[in-house]
Amino acid sequence: MLTFIVLRQTCQHGRRSTSLFNYPVTRTFTGSALRFNLSETPDITEGSPMKLRGRPHDTADPTAKATRSKPSKAAKVTKAKSPTKPARLWTPPPKRKISGTSLFLSKKIGGKGVQVKEGQAEWKALSDSERSMYDADAREITVKRRTEYEAWKASLSPQALRQYQKWHRAKHAARMAKREAESGTAGLKRPLGPYVIFCKEYFQKHYKSSEGISPVAVMQASSQAWSNLTLGEKAPYVAQAEELFKAYQQKKVHLMEEKLHKQALSH
Repeated sequence: MLTFIVLRQTCQHGRRSTSLFNYPVTRTFTGSALRFNLSETPDITEGSPMKLRGRPHDTADPTAKATRSKPSKAAKVTKAKSPTKPARLWTPPPKRKISGTSLFLSKKIGGKGVQVKEGQAEWKALSDSERSMYDADAREITVKRRTEYEAWKASLSPQALRQYQKWHRAKHAARMAKREAESGTAGLKRPLGPYVIFCKEYFQKHYKSSEGISPVAVMQASSQAWSNLTLGEKAPYVAQAEELFKAYQQKKVHLMEEKLHKQALSH
């Protein structure tokens, strides 16, 4: 590619011109010189102004600012609005149950944190007769609250009841996830209980051997079979569940200690 260097010409009416030759060129400025690249077909008409492309760095008005064309309103992309939350179809339910310990703490202590720990120590120091008084009062309150809850549940429509159950499950899952994240036991699943161990074993034994029976029918049969077992027949499953729970507790304590150790090192 041939390249010519021509000294800068005078600027007349904001346009550069020359009478030597004229090429359709692509130009760049280097210092005070104008560079032409013969990359296109030349126009050799004498006396015609040069066809320059691009924008020179040394314009006539150095204070002039480049203006950008604003996009039209039609070209603007409207952000998609987030879907609105459905209206709540249910009122807050009444409280369902209370324990003797919770009743004692609510009567003795109004705050949380250190006061709760002190209240738990006071509860452990009570005699059996004093604890039984709080347990009896708690059972009466629980029966009353259960009646109020059943009446509230019966007043809801099926759609409102499904909406409440969905909200309650999401709230419980978020609370458990937060608790696991704080304790460092996220991802650690609780072990199976004796009833679930028996039903799982019963299902694996009878579902494969039976033909034409639905899984739901097999699970219902396993529940009935568990209720027909004696305490001695349930003992092996209870012992297996206890072993699994002990291993779970040990692993949980190990994860919590590991998280506390990492926090101490970070500080």
